[in-house]
Amino acid sequence: MANIELDGTNKKIKVDSGDLTLDVPGDIILDADGADLTFADGGTNILKITNSSSDVVFQNQVDAKDIIFKQYDGTEVAKIDDDGSFKVANSTLSISQSSSDVIIKPLTDAKDIFFQQYDGRTLLDINDGGYVAIANGATGPGQLRLYEDTDNGTNYTALQVGTQSGDITYTLPTADGSNGHALTTNGSGTLSWASAGTTYAGIDDQSSSNDDQITIADGEVTINEDSDDLDFRVESNGNTHMLFVDGGNNEVGINTSAAAATLHVQEATTNGTSALFVTATNSGIDGGTGTIRLRNTDNRTTNRGPYIGFDVSTSTGSDGAIEDGTVLAVIAPNSTNGDRKQDMVVRTRNSGTAEHFRIANDGTLTATDTSIGSNSDSRLKDNIQDYSYDISKFKSFKPRTFTWKNPQFHNAKFDASDNQIPTRGFVAQELNSVDDYWTDTLAVNDTDKSDYDLIPANSDGDHVAFTAKLGKKDSMYISIIQQLITKIETLETKVAALEG
Repeated sequence: MANIELDGTNKKIKVDSGDLTLDVPGDIILDADGADLTFADGGTNILKITNSSSDVVFQNQVDAKDIIFKQYDGTEVAKIDDDGSFKVANSTLSISQSSSDVIIKPLTDAKDIFFQQYDGRTLLDINDGGYVAIANGATGPGQLRLYEDTDNGTNYTALQVGTQSGDITYTLPTADGSNGHALTTNGSGTLSWASAGTTYAGIDDQSSSNDDQITIADGEVTINEDSDDLDFRVESNGNTHMLFVDGGNNEVGINTSAAAATLHVQEATTNGTSALFVTATNSGIDGGTGTIRLRNTDNRTTNRGPYIGFDVSTSTGSDGAIEDGTVLAVIAPNSTNGDRKQDMVVRTRNSGTAEHFRIANDGTLTATDTSIGSNSDSRLKDNIQDYSYDISKFKSFKPRTFTWKNPQFHNAKFDASDNQIPTRGFVAQELNSVDDYWTDTLAVNDTDKSDYDLIPANSDGDHVAFTAKLGKKDSMYISIIQQLITKIETLETKVAALEG
């Protein structure tokens, strides 16, 4: 039988043996009226339940002891350790702190920590292998989201993988790259920093047939490296086919999408410009690079080999054969010494090997069965009148012989003793004083590479050269005709005397 003892303010229920059962039809309320509820064993306090600002506080009453939670069968399911950690099932998971840092760790070696949804999908795997895995089961790929500052909004940037044929691991470089560098791979997942102009994999349109459409390498940029039937097009402002490479027909068009040859340059009809316009500031055709050359062989290194050259430079050739103002020159090497001094020969299709005319390397024009005419049809002309040239002017022309001060500019000839052979011709100023129809004036630019640069300025400070329209053969003909006129005039005088 239980005894109820009253000892001053303390009340005690004491049972000498057996258990004490409280069996009431209602609730059992232990109300200490602000004091603590203490569990003791043999007079030693073990656990105290109290409150702190209405928070429930469980507190051990014996130092260095734990609070253990067990199943009915005695299996330990959780423990609040004396060291301050919370352990699930003792050997499974520990939640503790170190310098106020929260530490969560498994209590069994080589085990992982999984975070799962209610349906069992593992969303996060903190793996003993040293990695964190983000997954979503069969619902979709795992996704890592990085959100912006909430002061700016709720947008995020997400990283996720597509469908892969195997695992891919990227190994980052061990140091930061330089300004302008980009991450490149060695093809096996090892990343490194490299200049943006080094080597990149082809830019792919994500189809299986047209990979590597653009490949950027250290020494070249390749378009359509796989040789697919792929066109390449460059637009300009208002022109959709400024440059067009027809991949199927192996043709290139400029200003056209329907090239009719390997290279087709179409005239721009919108502004009336020429189909092809080339300018150059390099040396002349005979001196080196020229503007446009048509060759039958590739002889760029030695600058030899026959070619047709179109040149607009102001340079003089190394041997003086091609001078300023050259528009078209045909150059062929001498078969013995390689000098570019052979003749220009013109043949027509039906003439076979017969020449129509030849321009020798010294400038002499020789025609064979060829007439050089000008437009003379009366239907092209107005104000047709009789013309008789003033014979007194003709008699005043002075054919001359002379030598050049700078023979290298005039294709001058020399005898065996290296003396300059006099040239036949006229003095332009003397012709001009008789009839300025037969002369031209040339304003000499100080940058001209010719002996015109040596002409002194006139009284106005201008450098002007006079050039004659009559050449050395004209001087011979005029000299003979003048001699014949003199003889005729002498004969006429004698006839007149006899008749008188």
